[in-house]
Amino acid sequence: VVVANLPPQTLVAMGLDYESLKAIKQDIILTTNSAFGSGGPYSDRVGFDGIGQAMSGAMYLSGCPDQPQKIYPPYVDFGTALYSTLGTLAALMERRQTGKGAMVETSLLRTAISFNNAALIEQSTTQINRVGTGNRGQIGAPIDTFKTKDGCILIQVIGQPLFKRWADLMGETRWLADPRFSTDEKRGENRDEICERTQTWCSSRSTDDCLKLLSEARIPCGPILSPQATI
Repeated sequence: VVVANLPPQTLVAMGLDYESLKAIKQDIILTTNSAFGSGGPYSDRVGFDGIGQAMSGAMYLSGCPDQPQKIYPPYVDFGTALYSTLGTLAALMERRQTGKGAMVETSLLRTAISFNNAALIEQSTTQINRVGTGNRGQIGAPIDTFKTKDGCILIQVIGQPLFKRWADLMGETRWLADPRFSTDEKRGENRDEICERTQTWCSSRSTDDCLKLLSEARIPCGPILSPQATI
């Protein structure tokens, strides 16, 4: 197995493209990783994780409209490596059965697009034209980060049972009959009022108290931790 992290044209120039390697060893497996893959108009361009995030629509939907946000962990890099691994393992299994080699090709942009596929499919079918809303969710509420008296937490409420538990905890059971909040979609459309109510509740409590009460109510939540706090 040969693994190459170079643009297709560079591999050809170096004599490391699949056809050249296959002429030397018929059953060879070539796994290539590049920014844009082969055959397209950008195939000879170079790039890193952030380029995939930017061109897949992911950055546009993160952060805010006037400040798109790149995700700190290089998930496009990691995802491309995972796809390469799966493809190479499949090629090895095929070679074991048939004796034939193969070319496995992955690219950062393809990975990024595949990870953002739900948003791209939604846009293609509905032309909803979503924009970034920071940490505040759009498909339900409350979904956001909230400041406590001594820190910050994230809360995610999706689905009617969770919303009922949230309303009970907040003392807002009247909202269960409010047509503005009758579904996840409608709660997402009217998310600001729900999130503001949640922020008021969190502001008067410590992080530990918020997490304790939310957890007892079976509402998904977690503290915002630094890397040092995580380890």
